[in-house]
Amino acid sequence: MTKRKRKFNLKEISRAIFGSVVIIPTLISLTGKLIKLIGEETHIAIRSFINVIIVAIVVVILVTSTWGLLLALLGSYLISIGWSLTNILFLLIPINIVMLIVFLIILANLKKKLFFPDSTKVLSQAISVYKEL
Repeated sequence: MTKRKRKFNLKEISRAIFGSVVIIPTLISLTGKLIKLIGEETHIAIRSFINVIIVAIVVVILVTSTWGLLLALLGSYLISIGWSLTNILFLLIPINIVMLIVFLIILANLKKKLFFPDSTKVLSQAISVYKEL
């Protein structure tokens, strides 16, 4: 088999140069637009994050006040059936402590996921492989 040498003619070369000349400004324009889009989305994400924090603070306030009102309601009911204030406090304080322990356990489990455990594992394996070299 003989290989044919391909001849380039001026028309093909000019098309290739023209294509390159047209593509480069388009890529530069797209890169600029992409950077602008990333900046705008970053600002939107920051605003959304601030809104989430504000809503979370309001939710914490509402949950705290609801819990306090619930305890007050339970306390007033127990007073109405003849319990002394000391007995009521001895009941409500352990209820609060148990709820605190439950939520601390939940928080500890959620905290584990904040440190990117899988990524940390992969990075530590990569570092150990690098050290072996």
